[in-house]
Amino acid sequence: MAVRTIQTVPTDLPHAKLYLDDLEEVTKILMEMSVPESEKDEPIVTYKIGNKVMDSISDLHQQGGSTTSLEVNVRRRRWRDAELRFSNYSDPSVSFVSEETQQKWALYGKVKTVFDSKRYVLKNVVDDLPEWVKTSFYTVNLIIPFAFAGLMEKGWKAFGVMFLAYYLVLGILLTQIAKRSRVVLSYSYEHAKLSAEARRSYIRDIVMVALGAGITKTVELFISKLTK
Repeated sequence: MAVRTIQTVPTDLPHAKLYLDDLEEVTKILMEMSVPESEKDEPIVTYKIGNKVMDSISDLHQQGGSTTSLEVNVRRRRWRDAELRFSNYSDPSVSFVSEETQQKWALYGKVKTVFDSKRYVLKNVVDDLPEWVKTSFYTVNLIIPFAFAGLMEKGWKAFGVMFLAYYLVLGILLTQIAKRSRVVLSYSYEHAKLSAEARRSYIRDIVMVALGAGITKTVELFISKLTK
């Protein structure tokens, strides 16, 4: 008698930052769920943010901003075929209502590919670590301040600099780990354009401040020479 292992299709997705063009692609994948011949109705797609329910990507675009809490539901008649969920308290997830495991694996793989292209690399690496590694890491970081304090009391002042440097790096690391999966309610090309404009404005402000400081210093030197 042969023994087979049945693999359950996962639902969790990597943490990522998606834009509306990514969400459009995922929605099309969710709509690929097959249905019985008697239910070849057009799928109904809804997007829910808090207590607001929207019917299209255009509605989300009009809403603007970004969100860490979003539900995308694809239905035919009363039955839900597929769901994508972003939550503040858990990993993004996707679920399909189908008895065909092979189809669910294929659709899950397509959705995961979209998320992988926009994944938070460092956050996902840490999340994938075994629990004992995470526990050890946090325990060590509770002990380290006392170790550094003891060494500094003995006059090893260099350890003070090392202490600050270590916790500066740790702070940056924790900032990355604390990131939540997010959907930006604009298209990626729009966001790129805004980011480029913001960078140009920032550089322009810095140049103007530098020029202003240089001109002020030059005028002060000129006046000091005239008054001698």
